[in-house]
Formats: sequence, C-alpha cells, structure tokens
Amino acid sequence: MYADTLERDTPSWSKPWRQAWASRHRYVPGHSSRLERAERQSEKSLALFRELGDTAGIAASIQLLGYLSRTKCHYARARSQLEEARALFQELGDPWKRGNCLTELARIDTTQGEYDRARMLLEESLGIYKALGDQQRIGWVLYLLAYALFLSQTDPERAVVLAEQSLALMREGGSWLFIHSPLNLLGELRLMQGKQEQARTLFEESLMIAEEHGEAYPHAASLIGLAQVEACQGNLC
Repeated sequence: MYADTLERDTPSWSKPWRQAWASRHRYVPGHSSRLERAERQSEKSLALFRELGDTAGIAASIQLLGYLSRTKCHYARARSQLEEARALFQELGDPWKRGNCLTELARIDTTQGEYDRARMLLEESLGIYKALGDQQRIGWVLYLLAYALFLSQTDPERAVVLAEQSLALMREGGSWLFIHSPLNLLGELRLMQGKQEQARTLFEESLMIAEEHGEAYPHAASLIGLAQVEACQGNLC
C-alpha cells in the first residue's frame, strides 16, 4: 500500500517541507502593528459588552481575541479564549459561530501536532455546517481535515479524497484563497503519490491564482511546489 511505503519513497526534502506547512497562517512580523491594533480594539469591545451584559457581543469579542492569539502563536491563551467563546455560543444557540470556534481550536491542535484531537474537532464542525447547509464552510473544513491527514501521514488516500471534495466545493463559490489552498495541498499529495504531471498542473493553476491576486505567501507556496516537481523529474529527490 502507498501508506506503507510513504516514508521510504518520500524525498528527504519533503519531510521538512511538510513541517513548514504546519506553520502556515502563523504570526507574520510585518503584520504586527495591525494585529496589535485589532487586539486592543477587541479588548475595548469586550470590556464595553461586559458592562452592557451583552452575551452575544462578549462571545464575538472573545472569539476574535482567540483568533488573534492563534495568529500570534499564543496557543494556550487562544485555546482558553476559543473554549470560552464556544461555550457562550452554545448557550446562545448559535451553531455557526460555535462551529467556527471548533475549527480554530482544531487549527491550534494541527499546528501543535495533536492530529487526532484536531480531526475530532473538525468532524464535529463539519457536522454542524452540513446541518446548516453552508457549502463554503463545509469545503473549508474538508480542506483542514485533509491538511491534518497530510501532516500526520496516517491516511493519505483519504486526504486526497477530502482535498478533492474541498476543491470542488470551493470552485462553486469560494474566494480565490479558499481555492488556492486545496489546489496546493492536492499538488503535494499527488507529488507524494508519484503523479508528477498531475502535481504540476495543480501547482501551475495555484500559481496563476496567486499571481493574479498579488499575495506573497500563496505565490511562494505555489513556486516551491513547482520546484519540487522539477526536482523529482530531474531525479534530484
């Protein structure tokens, strides 16, 4: 089986690249001032909503603070904030925002290598969005599930299926970045399966999208994917 031979056949440079994937969407120093302003504003908002006794406002402020903490790699704080927000949204009967908290908690677990817990949270979130019929959120959670499986290397075949499902949903109505993410992930998965031309096609499409929108990180991720294809086809891996 492919999974049984993965470690033997995976290029040596691909393992640190998988580790680098785990740090995607983390804190970027160039964005520090913007994040700090957002955090200060959210804290003021939280204080005002607490004075007003507005539970929905309190929950929304704490949720945003949790997102900002995760982005800045303050994972213990982010987990505490997101758990509190999740409980409040449960109390308020707001499943969409509760599902969002579950997704953010899962992203913390994925970053920290807690893949089983991440998958459990994502499966719960997926169930919520399926019940709500929110196709874009379903597509995003499917991508995150595939991403966790890719990093853990426990079920690469299922990771491919989930990434394909995510991409199909995102093509129907997702923003460009939501399309770019599963494209690049599928490229990585196809490359690991030895399907180099399929990987090239996926990376080329993701590069075209990144160039169209002028974002540096997606652009760089697409280019390194294409570089990996070239390395494999040049027998350098």
